[in-house]
Amino acid sequence: IFGQAVMELMKTPPANRWKPLTPDTVRGVYEVYLGGILLHQLPGPIVRHTQSFSDNFNRADSSTLGSSWVEYGTSNMSILSNKLSITVSLGTASAYWSTVCDSDDECSQITLTCAADPDIYFGLGIRAKNTDRIDRYDAYLSLTSNTAGDNHFLDKIVGGSQSSVIGNADPAYSVNEVFYASAVGSSISVKANGSHIVGSPATDTSLSGSAQRTLTMGAFTGVTDTFNADDWSGGDVEAAGQPPKGSWMLMGVGV
Repeated sequence: IFGQAVMELMKTPPANRWKPLTPDTVRGVYEVYLGGILLHQLPGPIVRHTQSFSDNFNRADSSTLGSSWVEYGTSNMSILSNKLSITVSLGTASAYWSTVCDSDDECSQITLTCAADPDIYFGLGIRAKNTDRIDRYDAYLSLTSNTAGDNHFLDKIVGGSQSSVIGNADPAYSVNEVFYASAVGSSISVKANGSHIVGSPATDTSLSGSAQRTLTMGAFTGVTDTFNADDWSGGDVEAAGQPPKGSWMLMGVGV
């Protein structure tokens, strides 16, 4: 009966002809045509993690960061009340994850939990040079006592020389912001709460290769102030290209 009904409909289409159903799902867009033809377009690019690291900072209070971090700079990072706590005195506090990434397509993410506005800059470093961490992309947030200045930036340091890639970009900081940075090929992204900041993704080819696979984080200021954050994660990102459109015959429909 179903087959006969389809045949009758195909014999007498409406004046504007039959149009496919086009459900849009997390798996991509489907096109279902009368007669049983099913087309599927996968979303792309597909991004997936291949190697991951994480630190929720849930451990005893300590004057050092510990875990798998190696600290450097003029001030220490610490653990306080199961969070990352940084007190910077006229200088920098920095750390890098002790295991390098397998690829230079990498990402880093942390939740920023400052309730008040410290006079401090906090950043995530991606594609940092394995030997000295100087050359890198720095995604950072400028936190000041004047909330109008709480915006996002992306700099690059190449050969020890720092320059801007994205400058003074919205949105402004909000408490518990999930701050994210990634480098996939020449595409460098910075996100706040899952959305790209203004100007992201940016295109830059200055830093790549097996020597640029270290993840860092750090803070710096010209005064003495304290910053805190929680739930860091990072690692490799693998970007797969978008596959070509495919087609299949729909053999049956279940209800």
